[in-house]
Amino acid sequence: MLVIYLKIKYTRYKLTDQRLVIQTGVFSRSLESVELYRIKDIKYNAGFMQRMVGIGTVKMISSDRSMPVLELAGFRGATEKFNQLRSLVEACRMKRGVKEFDQNDRVI
Repeated sequence: MLVIYLKIKYTRYKLTDQRLVIQTGVFSRSLESVELYRIKDIKYNAGFMQRMVGIGTVKMISSDRSMPVLELAGFRGATEKFNQLRSLVEACRMKRGVKEFDQNDRVI
């Protein structure tokens, strides 16, 4: 439990109109970012206990090779961040002219 608490406590997120930056670490720091246009799917989840204390989790699937799955866990205002992130991703994709193409979808 303590490890999970420390991981959540010492994780910082910075959301710009171009990317999401994630800073982690208690003793040493790690900084990673993902371009918003690479995010393919966004999900919001809040279990019963999370809802009781007013926190939630936003999970994203991206085409980024180093971070294909991103999880923003245990923070307040998760629903608002979910909506804000979804809007920013869509705006960024439209600005760059990015269209999604899945290789698994076959047209016959």
